[in-house]
Amino acid sequence: MAPSTPPAPAVDTPEPVEPPVRHARGVAVVIRLLAAAAVGGLCLSAAPVVKQNPPPAAPAELPFAPSAAAGIPTAAEFDHLVRTDPLAAVEAGIRKYQKEVSGFRAVFHKRERIGGKLRDAEVIRVAYRDEPFAVLMKWEQGGGMADATLYAQGENAGQMQVKLARIGLVKSVDPRSAMPRSSARYTIEEFGLVQSMKRTHRAWTEAQAGGQLKYEFVGRRAVAELGGRECYVLKRFCPVDEIDAYASGEPEEVTDKNRADSFRTVTLYLDCQTWLQVGTELHRADGEPVGSYFFRDVELNPAFDKGTFTAAGLKK
Repeated sequence: MAPSTPPAPAVDTPEPVEPPVRHARGVAVVIRLLAAAAVGGLCLSAAPVVKQNPPPAAPAELPFAPSAAAGIPTAAEFDHLVRTDPLAAVEAGIRKYQKEVSGFRAVFHKRERIGGKLRDAEVIRVAYRDEPFAVLMKWEQGGGMADATLYAQGENAGQMQVKLARIGLVKSVDPRSAMPRSSARYTIEEFGLVQSMKRTHRAWTEAQAGGQLKYEFVGRRAVAELGGRECYVLKRFCPVDEIDAYASGEPEEVTDKNRADSFRTVTLYLDCQTWLQVGTELHRADGEPVGSYFFRDVELNPAFDKGTFTAAGLKK
């Protein structure tokens, strides 16, 4: 199917919002650095470390400006939207999540390109809570010398807690400053199903406002990377090379130095039953992968133990 340009929206396009934070990717790279520092007595970088007060906790909810149509469509209406107006479909999925979901468990599969190098695949068991925002990650594959990390908004002086493998040592790390763009694409504050959809909504809204939203409805199919889960598949074609913003900053300017990490196509996988964006793939102009992110075995609204998002839950 040839790329299509969506019809003009029936309502005013929402005013641009401040760039939201991105969901957590590349935490394993930070963990390896932390492990080296703890085990070998090394610094995380050659520059001197200056102690600072921890930054204020980021809001759990990313900016989202819905259209005037505030209702949730029927399943048949959503099926029509995803084929004809994917931006409206993503917005409907966000509203459905906000109304029905307070957290989830999942097995998160990711692989991404950092500094021009495609890193090894990672498999992470995740517990996620919306209010207050909290994420617990435990690596089953690709965690390096550490095996778990925890970030809970308003706890631990705003720091991320990282548990090193084998020795069981827990390190406190600034979730932003410990992950420079040279070693991670996103931060742990940027993680979550609804955050992914809000980023998509923002990017596609801005592209539509500039008359540059080109997309293809690929179809409805079972996705092997999601355990055979049936999804709507959508593909966006970016007019120029893009690199996502980092930690609420401005989108990074693409130059010859970082072009290997940029992308030109974004493929979305929207779950046919939940309408959630459970998969995302980024590819360069030459077709090489930049990132793949899949939420498998998603369990919505689980009953978390009281100590899940605490030091005890991290060490368990």
